[in-house]
Amino acid sequence: EAIGYSGNIKALEGDTHEVVAKLDYRISGGIRTGLKYQYITTEGDQTSVVEGGTAKQKNYEYEANIVTLSATIVPSAKTYCTAVVQYRETESKIPELSDVDTISPHTADSLSVIGSLTRMVSDETDLSLSYLLTVADNEQNPDGLPVVAKFARHSLTATVDHELSDTLSCKLAYAADVYNDDNYSQNEADYTAHGLYASVKKVF
Repeated sequence: EAIGYSGNIKALEGDTHEVVAKLDYRISGGIRTGLKYQYITTEGDQTSVVEGGTAKQKNYEYEANIVTLSATIVPSAKTYCTAVVQYRETESKIPELSDVDTISPHTADSLSVIGSLTRMVSDETDLSLSYLLTVADNEQNPDGLPVVAKFARHSLTATVDHELSDTLSCKLAYAADVYNDDNYSQNEADYTAHGLYASVKKVF
């Protein structure tokens, strides 16, 4: 049996190929849209540490299809809006297995929606609000690394950027995050988090 994650993975060898097709379209001076498709494949071998030595897991294959739709709207000189919707479909295959199944075959589907709004309050101050929704439905064999997840995540962030001088600026942000995982009957993995962040930037 493998000695545990992630120290049991000794080496990964493989080749990755990616094909990208992208279309951008400007509806008007203040509205731009984009459509992008990505096809990614990876083939390779993995060497894992097992009791008494090492074992090689051959012909690991990974495939992903990713479709992204984006839009940018500039309703005024002081307001900037963006929206992104991405669907991702992935699958891994192990045609030939050795005695160690560190990487298990799995399929996954995920949908992400991102929206942001930025408003220039003054020449020195910007306000921005962003929202992220991610929904995933992953399935795998019971053996191997634990990548099973059927979850929904909501994230909301509000940020204030202020320029104190030509070389000094500061930022204050509040973030809220809600996570729900359907793999646990008693909601052991669910959480709600809040964060407050402050930073100062100095340019010399």
